[in-house]
Amino acid sequence: MAAGRSGISYSDCAGAAAEFDSFYAATASRILHHLADLPVEQVAEETGSSVSAVKKRLARGRAALALLLADQPDANGAATGVGDSSDPGVETLAVKTLAAGKEGQ
Repeated sequence: MAAGRSGISYSDCAGAAAEFDSFYAATASRILHHLADLPVEQVAEETGSSVSAVKKRLARGRAALALLLADQPDANGAATGVGDSSDPGVETLAVKTLAAGKEGQ
């Protein structure tokens, strides 16, 4: 497809819009569920998504947060060791978080 005046093609714009929509839907799902305390079914209705898509977004968000928190130092500033790539704890924590998301939704 030919590029417009800006040099950006329609397919580039469509791809960027799709990524933005995906990011927005994931963020909106987390905000509506965790901050506004809406049940998963209502989040799905508000975002125009399926219940399974909302559950997947919430589980992925929890897993990402678990990995971020695992890399945080303790109160004294010392490394916790949980974020070590040699430590299976990080991966286990992410798997448990994903499993909890499936059970708790």
